[in-house]
Amino acid sequence: MKAYEMDDEPTIYAAHDADAAAMIYILDGGEEPQDGYPRELTDEELDRERPDYDEDERQTGETTTIRRWLEVATEPGFLGGAMR
Repeated sequence: MKAYEMDDEPTIYAAHDADAAAMIYILDGGEEPQDGYPRELTDEELDRERPDYDEDERQTGETTTIRRWLEVATEPGFLGGAMR
């Protein structure tokens, strides 16, 4: 799977291609992606370290990457959001 930015929040989805990412985004939120989206993330964006959060959305003190999220994703769908 690949990671796609779906809007300017950003909201990140995993999917096999941009069309599939758009379809899942529409099914989840009822709205089509904005112009210019979905946009496949670059290797730099996939590997950028960012704070990690637990299931209660509390920082763990550790870091992670979107690439790590993709590695553990078992199916296409929402990966995360608002990380800038």
